[in-house]
Amino acid sequence: MKWLNKIKTKAMSIRKILNLGNGEKIKMSEVIDLFSSSGNNVEYGNDISEITYFTCIKTLSESVGKIPIYLLDGDKRRIKDHETNKVFQISTNGYQTPAQFFMIMEYARNHYGNGYAYICRNNLGELESLIPLDSRRVQVWIDNREDFTKRKYYYLYTDSRSGKSYYLNNEDVLHFRSWICEENGIVGRSIREILARSLLGAKASSKFLNELYNHGLIANLAIHYTGDLNDKAQKNVDLACQFL
Repeated sequence: MKWLNKIKTKAMSIRKILNLGNGEKIKMSEVIDLFSSSGNNVEYGNDISEITYFTCIKTLSESVGKIPIYLLDGDKRRIKDHETNKVFQISTNGYQTPAQFFMIMEYARNHYGNGYAYICRNNLGELESLIPLDSRRVQVWIDNREDFTKRKYYYLYTDSRSGKSYYLNNEDVLHFRSWICEENGIVGRSIREILARSLLGAKASSKFLNELYNHGLIANLAIHYTGDLNDKAQKNVDLACQFL
């Protein structure tokens, strides 16, 4: 019965989060601990494995990626000789098309709450490329020493490969926020955090049913045909059926 005890323990942890009341916020660390794709919770998978959530994220990302981007002048006529046309219509950087780039940005905006891209310029200040940044490795730093009407903010990005950190001016970063932001209005909130309770419930119920199926909720059945029996056995079956 070890498997049943494991389910009970997990259910108590989930119930603790689902029953939070009086305005208390769910800590994302608790959500990640229960539904991370690593450690002892590998059966749960990450949030993107929840089918309804996955379908919505996929549809949004692909829809945004298909939208063409054009530059228009004051008379709403397309500008065809601008340096940004190559970036937005041919190749956003050395390894992504514009469609792929904006799909990634939309995915990050919804899944992490914020999508970031570094703006690369040449010596003349012209746009050369847009480089996606890992949303999980970007921090927003606000200079609160000035009056609230003059406060500036910066981005701190840590490269996962080199381990180096870079302070980036907000004018050098494209920041795609979720439509719901934190109190400062700068950092967006992820759909996972907004729908934490729903995701927890859906994935917990799926996990619970999978455990039951894996441990004999549906028993194996053997089907027998009366035509394979001898005459005496068939009579016994017919006699027994009369009492059903």
